[in-house]
Amino acid sequence: MPDGNGQRVYLTCGSIFVLIISFAIGIAIATLGEGGQDHTMAGIALLITVAILLFNVTLICGSNGGTKVLATAKVLLWFSFLLAAIAIAICIVGMAGSL
Repeated sequence: MPDGNGQRVYLTCGSIFVLIISFAIGIAIATLGEGGQDHTMAGIALLITVAILLFNVTLICGSNGGTKVLATAKVLLWFSFLLAAIAIAICIVGMAGSL
């Protein structure tokens, strides 16, 4: 498998994995959260993460671009992972503050 196709597969699988995790965490926040401002901000961050990941998978699977498309997809994947981590940290801080 050429390097570009292998990287495309890994980026697609990583994007789908983070997409599923973000969606599950978003559903958990919506159902179990108290509805405070911190939970709302975390939900918005996860909604943006899901949108970025859907765009990322569409970009990877829908184009025949070269290294620039793969580099953009890699940056989008890391950015969405960072945004999901920030949302999780907001939830943890919110839970710790309510103790």
